[in-house]
Parts: sequence; C-alpha cells; structure tokens
Amino acid sequence: MISEEWIANHFGWIVWKLAAMEVAFPQQFAGRCLTPDWVLCQLKYRYDREIDNSNRSALKKILERDDVSSRPMVLCVSNVSVTDNQSDSAAQEKKDQDDENDAQGNAKKTEQSSAVIELTDGWYGIRCLLDRPLTKLLNDRKLVVGQKLCVYGAELVGSEQAVSPLEAPSSLMLRLHANSTRRARWDAKLGFHSHTHAFPLPLVSLFGDGGFTGCVDVIVLRQYPVQWMEKMPDGTNIFRNSRLEEREAKRFEADRHQRREKLFLKIQEEFEKEYRQPETERRRSARFRRRSFSSDHLRLLHDGKEIYEALTQASDPDAVKEYLDERQIRALEDYKCLLQERKCAELQSKFERVWKEQQEERQLQRNVVPLLKVRIADYLCKGQAKQRKWF
Repeated sequence: MISEEWIANHFGWIVWKLAAMEVAFPQQFAGRCLTPDWVLCQLKYRYDREIDNSNRSALKKILERDDVSSRPMVLCVSNVSVTDNQSDSAAQEKKDQDDENDAQGNAKKTEQSSAVIELTDGWYGIRCLLDRPLTKLLNDRKLVVGQKLCVYGAELVGSEQAVSPLEAPSSLMLRLHANSTRRARWDAKLGFHSHTHAFPLPLVSLFGDGGFTGCVDVIVLRQYPVQWMEKMPDGTNIFRNSRLEEREAKRFEADRHQRREKLFLKIQEEFEKEYRQPETERRRSARFRRRSFSSDHLRLLHDGKEIYEALTQASDPDAVKEYLDERQIRALEDYKCLLQERKCAELQSKFERVWKEQQEERQLQRNVVPLLKVRIADYLCKGQAKQRKWF
C-alpha cells in the first residue's frame, strides 16, 4: 500500500513538470499535457517504477544513505527562498554588533552569503544551501526556477541518519559549491550523470571563495623555487626561500638546544634535592642506627640489595667491603647500576614531561610548511573554455 504522502508528493511534481512543458513549448503542448489522463498515467508510471520495480531516484538513494551526494548529477531548480543567513554567520554578526563599522560590513556580507533553493530530480526535492558566489548569481537572476544544474561534490549536511525523502527534516540540506556547479542543457536527463568523474573547468570560471573544485585541465608553464611558509603565534605568515629557511632552522634549533640544556640542569638540581632528602631524613630518624656486621653474617648475603643496605647501615663501610668476595662485589655493582638507571629514567621522564608542557604553553614548535609555486594556464582552447563558463 502506498501512503497519501507519496501520492501527494508525486502528484505535485507531475503537475509541476507537465505545467512547465506547456509553458516552455506552448505551440506543441498547450492544453495537451496538464490533463487528468496524463497526470494519472504519469502517476501510474511512477508507481510501477518505484514500488513494483524498486527503481529509486538519485535523491532518494542519497537521503537513504545508499549512495554518496558527491557524484555528478543533474538537478532542476524548483523553488527559491532567500534566508537571513546561516546560524554561524548570524552568531558572528551578533558578536560584532559592538563595533558599528564591523556591523555594517557584516550586514553587507549577509546580503550575499546565504540563500536556500530547492532542487529536484523529477521525483523528490531537497533544500540546497548556496555559497556566496552562487547566491550572487541568484541575486543577479542568473539562477532561476526551471533551470537545470550539473552538480558535483555536493555535501549532505544537517543529519547523519538515513531518512526517507518524505520524512526528511528541514535542516537536512545539500551544500553546493560554485566551483563544482554548472548550468546543464535544457534537455539533460535528471538524476545521476553517466560519467562518474568530475567535469573539467577552465580557470577563468573559478571563484576564489567558490569552495571545492572537482577537476581542472591545465598546463604547467613555469615552476618557481620552493618557498617555506611559517605561521607565527600572532597569526601572521612569513615566507622564506630555502637559504633563509635553513638559516632560521639552525638558529631555532640552537636556541631550542640551549633552552633544553638550561631546563635539564634546573630539573636535575631539583631532582637531586628531592632524591637526597628522603635518605637524609631516614638517617636522621630515631629508628635508624648504625650496625656492625660479623664476617659470618656478611658471607650469607647474596642479593645486591641486601649487600647495599648492609653497607648503608654499617658503622664502618670500608671494613665491610673487605669481607666481600668477588661474587658479592659484582652483585653490589649490578645493583648500584640498576639504581642509577632507574634514577636516570625517572629524571628523563620528568624532564620530557616539563619540556612538553613548556612547549605547549610557550609554543616552542615551528609551524612550517613547504610551498611549491607554479604558473599554469588552461589546456582547453578559448572557444571550449568559454562554453564552460558559468552563465
């Protein structure tokens, strides 16, 4: 059984499509398309395609998360509604209301930066969010109802859940990019395009703030030497050539090495104080007392830790060492090396932790990226490039 929503949705699109045909071609179709018989035939055709044969349209596959929205497809503009702005732009404008000059600049920016249109694949419709260049084209009446668009790289925003087209919330929209949206032929078939790759565009037709660009066909005319861009903590960018970057890197590493040495000496001094303090307090405590060990008792000591404690507590450590054999001396030296390794590891761990904290606070890391600058030109000839411009 089909729902009333399904019938109402397809009935509306069928009427819209047939009325558009009569308006576009009045001499051939005036009074012949928008008739009850044709509407019922079209509704029956859609029922057979979608319900009986399980053939879904492009937008239905996208909304049900069975296909990606970035595929090339041809959609038709069915409705246009200009909105105030996106939520983030509105929040930014509200934040800058204290400064009148900034507020006026944001007001002008708002007029051109937000518009919502409705696109359809002939079966279902979806709201689409335009970027600034597309909104400008809309305001210039170069993007009108009934026009077909070839879209590539669109983003589905507003919800991560798969929904039916008839149950889609108003926040679920397609975000279009001007650099990946072009006008299609009037007789282009709606839905997914037969070619899965992006269509190449001439450089002259691209917008600086037009977002994602699918494909450009260019020729590299010249390659410039590699530059290095460093982003400073205050947000500014500094560009250097290879020689200046090498000099700056050496200077930075020398300064960084000097900072590490000073920090290590400081932490080592503090660590030695912390390490000696428990031992000094233990020796000063009332429970600690010097002892004298007999030769028979010392011969029974085999573990390095026991021998070390005996030397620590002995009233005459030199006399105790005379009674130790080679095996006991070797065990004592191994235990001392183990204590020294533990001490060094703890010191190094503390140093790395403090050094990492200082790097995050003072931003001691450089943010440098290499940049390759080239000069390019369109591969297409002038006539072909002109055909692929916007409007």
